[in-house]
Amino acid sequence: MTASQTFDQFIIDWLSAIQESSPPDLSPSPWCASKDSLKRASINHPAKRPLSPPMTDGNGSPSKRPRPDPDATPLEPPEAGTAALQKKSISVMRMDRLVAHPSFDGAEPLPDALDQMLEAIRDDSMGSNLITAEDKIEFEKRAMAGGDRESLFRKVLRSSRVDHSGERQALGRLPPIDALVEIWSKAQKCEDKGHSEAGWNCAVHYPLMELALKHSNITRNETEELSVDGAEILVDVVNATTAQICAVDAPMTLAAQHKKRVDFCFLVEPIPGTRAADYLSKKSQLSSHGSINHTDFAPLRACPISVSIETKLTGEDWQSAMSQQTVWLSAHWNRLDRLTNDSQLARDELCFLPAIIVQGHDWTFLAATRGEVLDEIGRRQTIIWHKLAFGSTDGLKGICQIIKVLQRLAQWSERTYWPWFRKFALNDLDGYNPAFLMQWLPGYIPR
Repeated sequence: MTASQTFDQFIIDWLSAIQESSPPDLSPSPWCASKDSLKRASINHPAKRPLSPPMTDGNGSPSKRPRPDPDATPLEPPEAGTAALQKKSISVMRMDRLVAHPSFDGAEPLPDALDQMLEAIRDDSMGSNLITAEDKIEFEKRAMAGGDRESLFRKVLRSSRVDHSGERQALGRLPPIDALVEIWSKAQKCEDKGHSEAGWNCAVHYPLMELALKHSNITRNETEELSVDGAEILVDVVNATTAQICAVDAPMTLAAQHKKRVDFCFLVEPIPGTRAADYLSKKSQLSSHGSINHTDFAPLRACPISVSIETKLTGEDWQSAMSQQTVWLSAHWNRLDRLTNDSQLARDELCFLPAIIVQGHDWTFLAATRGEVLDEIGRRQTIIWHKLAFGSTDGLKGICQIIKVLQRLAQWSERTYWPWFRKFALNDLDGYNPAFLMQWLPGYIPR
């Protein structure tokens, strides 16, 4: 064995001894690490740092210790970097004219159907026709009972106009007051204890949406007896935080392909055993990504998305939320255009896609419409109209407003969006033939 080989073997043995005596490294594999963590690692542990010992020990005199550079440029926190990337993403899409963000209250005229929805939600946000006469009696009983929450109930009575027109009951019922108080209490706890976005979603946002749908005048019971002209669908809400946009529908700029996610979706769910259920199932399987939507997220594959909801913490990340909704809604419109063979009649009849941004307590309405064709490859502009605050979970009145708006959007999903989707995306189920559809499925073997 040569001297060089002996020295090499010594080094190998020494490294093996160090590895065996060291505790196991439980940190994530660099292949699974996030870009931010890899960036921090490269800053804190440069790859070419010399292996020589420090010139002085840690107990040296203050004059010989490293001193911070007063002129050094401060490093921005990871959150600021993320926000900058989100802002850049929107800026690129705006430069390519792929998106526009006009205000509801700006100079641009709103499409008629969107204007009607906006005015209805604006009335809801002002407490118009918020409670029925029966609701008023219940709130009065709670207020007269006194206690530390007396003011909570009196504020609803002071600022809410009682509906005598039947509009409130047409949308649905107000949930029991105890359920409203529980939502309010959990929202206060999330705010006071500094809960994460996921904590708010689990404790407040999802239960509130479930509560609104449960008491709305839409189809909710899958086992109900269907009439001759029976219901085909029900409206539900699903957590979609892991739903990825499929590449074929992701909006493209000259610089990049953009993919973002949202937190929740209202969906149109076909009732099992109906023609609509069979048709949606087969049509989703015929898609290149196995879904009727712009995402292949399993719960949404055969259930058309009608409303998209993005959540953030109180007062934070509006730009990020707008970026996510902008990309998501653009992809949604791209998918609908493909399903309807780029029909202008279909676009005009649907008019808009509703969306919501939630920041802790505060709920805000926005909507997406379609604009002009931008280039020869057929890219079309998406217009994100914003914003109208319509309720807050920091009080019972605000919670009642949120519930009314959610019930309004659920009813729109059932009575406007589904008939439109059935007519234009499914061709009114005309020519429906399961056997014909089956022959186009991968792996189909005729019998």
